[in-house]
Amino acid sequence: MRGLVAQNDDLRIVGEVSASALEDALASTRADIVAMGVDAEQVAMSAALVRRRHPRLRVLMLDVGGQYATMDEPDGRRRQVPELSPGVLLELLRGPMLQ
Repeated sequence: MRGLVAQNDDLRIVGEVSASALEDALASTRADIVAMGVDAEQVAMSAALVRRRHPRLRVLMLDVGGQYATMDEPDGRRRQVPELSPGVLLELLRGPMLQ
């Protein structure tokens, strides 16, 4: 993902942290979206933990195997993307999910 973001001037990584340092990092940045690697069983819990203190943050959860993604939007919509590609990742990172 770092390489993909680096190739697009409209995107910027504001930090890379471990799960244990996530809360401190979110408090100190003005991120619009957080992307994290999760196991399938962790999707709902991970989104809920971030959303509890940062309800306006978009949460992109990537399967640790890189096979699929789940995007949680601030309005509560959740989208599962079964096949990842650079184009799909850019769509997810750039803005609100498409209908």
